[in-house]
Amino acid sequence: MKIDGWHIDGYGVHHDLQVTGLTDGLTIIAGPNETGKTTLQHFLVGMLFGFTAINRPDHHAPLRGGTYGGRLFVITDDGQRLTIHRSKNKSSLRVTHADGTAYQGDLTEVLGGATKELFQSVFAVHLDDLAELRALTEDQVRDRVFSAGILGAGRSAQVALTQLGGERDALLKPNGK
Repeated sequence: MKIDGWHIDGYGVHHDLQVTGLTDGLTIIAGPNETGKTTLQHFLVGMLFGFTAINRPDHHAPLRGGTYGGRLFVITDDGQRLTIHRSKNKSSLRVTHADGTAYQGDLTEVLGGATKELFQSVFAVHLDDLAELRALTEDQVRDRVFSAGILGAGRSAQVALTQLGGERDALLKPNGK
């Protein structure tokens, strides 16, 4: 899946903001402090995985008008252009084709099974993350990149393998035998 753009009806400092036709490859959002970069990241994550509760720091009520939520424009791996619609209600999720007809598939399929944690660890890099990478050796950076891309959530490969081994043993050896 590729994110092709968005329309924010109202979310934090963003109101009636539309961006379309993102190019292939890496997209970098840059700007001065307090211009809404992190808010945009929270919007994108919310559109894909659901918005957070009103009492959470990553919940952004519209400050400049508009209805909470918006639309996310995506292109599936097989080239279908879809629009993901969400608002503040959990039941508001709709996925439509570009012509407005209902998409019959499941959003989880469009996401390729990716979780919120995997998406954030791979696609949302902050300055703090970059500063932390500067303190690592080349091998440690390689492990972090591998872990994020393959295993998600920034776990080290060895920790993930140990956890998977434990889960395997619990299934195959229920009584420790």
